[in-house]
Amino acid sequence: MGGPDPHKKARIQFKNLSNTLKSKAHKLSEKCGARVYLFIEHERECFVYKSLDDLLWPPPDGLLEKYYNGLDRKGFKDMQTSASQDEPDHVSQEWLSARREHLCGLEKLYRLHWNTKVQQDAKEETNVLEQNS
Repeated sequence: MGGPDPHKKARIQFKNLSNTLKSKAHKLSEKCGARVYLFIEHERECFVYKSLDDLLWPPPDGLLEKYYNGLDRKGFKDMQTSASQDEPDHVSQEWLSARREHLCGLEKLYRLHWNTKVQQDAKEETNVLEQNS
């Protein structure tokens, strides 16, 4: 009964990932007007999200090509391959340099703003002290 739970990490990961997926599916429909059908089957839960309340949508899997010309159908292996191609293993030196330059510029702006604010506060405090003297 007691003791560490060896499956806790997997449960938390599933919960977090599935909640993110559900939220993204709804946002895609709500913000972009996409029709979304999401089906999750897992030992922990079985879940269906449909952005339309139409019983005839989506069409059965075998008829998708008939209704949607040019359907982009992906399987598990396809997504693994495309994900590895989309995400470079390293960040380019140009990007790092531009990022560093951007952050330095932000730091200069922040310091300028801070110094101006400190000077303004000091002037106001001096004015208040002179008025009270």
